[in-house]
Amino acid sequence: MRRSTFNVIGISCTSLNVLLTILAFAPPYWLVSAYGRMTRLGLWARCNDVFNHGECVWSMGGRAPYQDSLPQWFKATQGLMSVGLGLALLALIVATLALCCQCHGCNYAGVVAGLLLLCFLCIGVAVALFGIKASQDFNAVVTSEDLALGQEYKYAWSFWLAAGASGMALITSIVYGCAGLSTQN
Repeated sequence: MRRSTFNVIGISCTSLNVLLTILAFAPPYWLVSAYGRMTRLGLWARCNDVFNHGECVWSMGGRAPYQDSLPQWFKATQGLMSVGLGLALLALIVATLALCCQCHGCNYAGVVAGLLLLCFLCIGVAVALFGIKASQDFNAVVTSEDLALGQEYKYAWSFWLAAGASGMALITSIVYGCAGLSTQN
């Protein structure tokens, strides 16, 4: 493949990775419940169903933040996802600058590949940590059919987007790794 093909594929995959990470990061849809008072839980908000009116309490909000009541593993997940998002954004900035400003003799692809590999590790560990601990602490399950068996929570779409963002970061780091190898030859 030519270098410009790697650049286009790489910047497209990096942009998709950033989009997936942001969409997984913000909304309160990491866990959902059909039962109980807390109906949705995200990294930054807990939503309760009060008289059929959804009310969300944000952990960074001025009104009764619940950040202090969160377990340590939950705070670690928040931190790892934050670092992963920062690394993904930094990789996108470096890749965009390298695409716009061609530098002869520079191998930016290795830097972007390294950033995205670290992003993969941060988000992957965050998803694994959340998945394991939510299963233990909240009895979370993967499918809706298991909810009928007495389980209270299931993993929602934001959780799965985070898992996809982790995989996308790995794939994109491989693309940039190949682009870096093609520029050395």
